[in-house]
Amino acid sequence: DRIAVNNNVGNGGSWAASINTTLDGSGDVTLTDVTIGFRTYNASGGYNGSDRAINWGVEIINTTSSTSLGSISADSAVVSASPQPTDGSLDLTFSAPITLSGTDAFEFRVTAAEVSTGSLGVHTGINDITFYGTVFSAESPTITASVSGGSFILEWDGGAHNVETNADLLSSEWAVSVSNAVPPVTNVIGGDGGLFYRLAR
Repeated sequence: DRIAVNNNVGNGGSWAASINTTLDGSGDVTLTDVTIGFRTYNASGGYNGSDRAINWGVEIINTTSSTSLGSISADSAVVSASPQPTDGSLDLTFSAPITLSGTDAFEFRVTAAEVSTGSLGVHTGINDITFYGTVFSAESPTITASVSGGSFILEWDGGAHNVETNADLLSSEWAVSVSNAVPPVTNVIGGDGGLFYRLAR
């Protein structure tokens, strides 16, 4: 299987395909490089009978904020029609690392266009695409608690979190007390027994 659009990139113009993902908030991802493995072929799905080169482009888009985070494009080496299969590979390096963070949604948009090598006219598809980078786990926040009057006050570093409570640590049923809370969070001390608190994303 491969990503391929039924479009001749020489005679019909370039095509684009997208891969979408959403982070879970547990850490940041920094992307540095992309490797694209591809195949050139004809309109019938067979191997291409002529030497061809493909211009590949990759753009990273934060679809939550509708912001382009960076893009790169380059021409592949000429893929010889013989021997077959007509496979090629291209390594791309972003000019600066691209960081994906939070719980935002992202689009990896890949475009293919023909490089003028010999007679025009070629179809192409992606056999595989690999993104390289580093995953950084989010550090646990430092939590402080204090009592003022009849209130229990929670403070922490590290930005917004959900404040969750549970009356029994043997139970896995944690309830969200305050969603996407920014410290300090004040809780009224009640008379119905103690509660355990934790932060979650």
